[in-house]
Formats: sequence, C-alpha cells, structure tokens
Amino acid sequence: MSIYSFKQALEVAVQSIEMRDDIPPGTKRDIMRCMHGLYAQVGRRCWTKEEILDAIHKFKDNHGRYPTLADLNMGELPSEYVIKARCNHSLRTLLIQEFPELAFYQPPKKSGNFYDSLTKEEWLTYFSEQFNKHLCPGMNGRVYNQRRDRGTPTWHTIAMRTGDITWRNLMKSAGVHYINEGEIETIHTIVVDEIDSPILNKLSEYSSERKRLNDELVKILTNQSIRA
Repeated sequence: MSIYSFKQALEVAVQSIEMRDDIPPGTKRDIMRCMHGLYAQVGRRCWTKEEILDAIHKFKDNHGRYPTLADLNMGELPSEYVIKARCNHSLRTLLIQEFPELAFYQPPKKSGNFYDSLTKEEWLTYFSEQFNKHLCPGMNGRVYNQRRDRGTPTWHTIAMRTGDITWRNLMKSAGVHYINEGEIETIHTIVVDEIDSPILNKLSEYSSERKRLNDELVKILTNQSIRA
C-alpha cells in the first residue's frame, strides 16, 4: 500500500516539475496547468449531471463565454469522459441543450483580404503615401519594394488592383514624381552674326588663298593631261 494519497502524490509531482529547468517554459506551463486542474478535482471525483450543468452555467457567468474542450478537466469542469458518462452527451450537445441559441450561432467569417474593400482611389493614395515616405535618389520599382513598410503590398500588387500595368503608369496615376523630375535643363544656343577677330580674319585669308592655289594646281594638271 502506498504511503502517499492521490493528493499527496500530486503535490510531490507539482513540486518536482516546478524545480525542473530542462523543461521548456511553454511545456512546463501546460503541464502545471493540467496538474493543478487534477489537484483541484481531488476529493470530488464523482460528478453528478446536476453538478456538471451547474458548473457549466457558473463557468459562463464567470468568464463571459461558453466552455470549450480546452477548459475541461482544469478544476472548474470535469473531463469530457465524465461528461459523456454522466450526461450521455458530448460537451457540444450538452451546451446546445442548455443554451439553445448556440444551435443557430455561426462564428463570424474572417475577410479573405482586407485590401479587397479598397477602391482604386484609395489604392493610389496608399501607393502615393508609401512612395513619398520612402522617396530617395535612384528610386524605382525595385527600390520601392525594398523600402516599403513591412507588411505592405508590393507595387506589382497595387498596379494589379488599379489596372496600371507598368511602374511608370502607376506613378502617373498616383501623381508622384522622382526627386527633381520635371525640371528640364534648357540649352541656350547663341547665334553670332559676325565676329571681328584678327585671328579669324587671318584664317579666312589663308583659307581663300589655299583654295585659289588648289584651283590653279588643278588647271595645270588638266592642261598637262590634254597635251599628253
């Protein structure tokens, strides 16, 4: 015969687990939760149907919600096995019997995508804010995707939602610009009608003289060719 009662054995087990450092914190927390639940049920191992129903109603009043399978065998409620043995029903069926509104309750469906509700104008405003926030020299689509806020969509996603195929089209639709873009440098052409320069005049004289000499040389060569 054991020298420990069931309750004493649980106390020793709880103390031993608390002293263990090789158990991951999350695992230890779950084990301790179960152990304390068992400890709380010691001395009350014979639940009646009335006690189970009463405990379910008290749980809802105390926590503001219906109990789930994860709440069973944690002290306030018996195990699922006890519920089936005493009530001949699963927890879900028992809850519907006690709270008929649960039979028609449908958990709210999560939206497939938050961005599905945005209009084109909202998408463009969203892109404009991100573009201007992270605008830098050398900005382009690749840089935008790298610098955008974490968790925000890429420009490809925004372009797809707005119908803009290219990065430039998206920029145009959103009305954003690169740094200093649009400032066009104007090249001014200076037209000079006449320049009075001795050097240029001398070069012009040399050019005219050279042309005259070339013409004379051509005539001499032509005459010599005819005589021959």
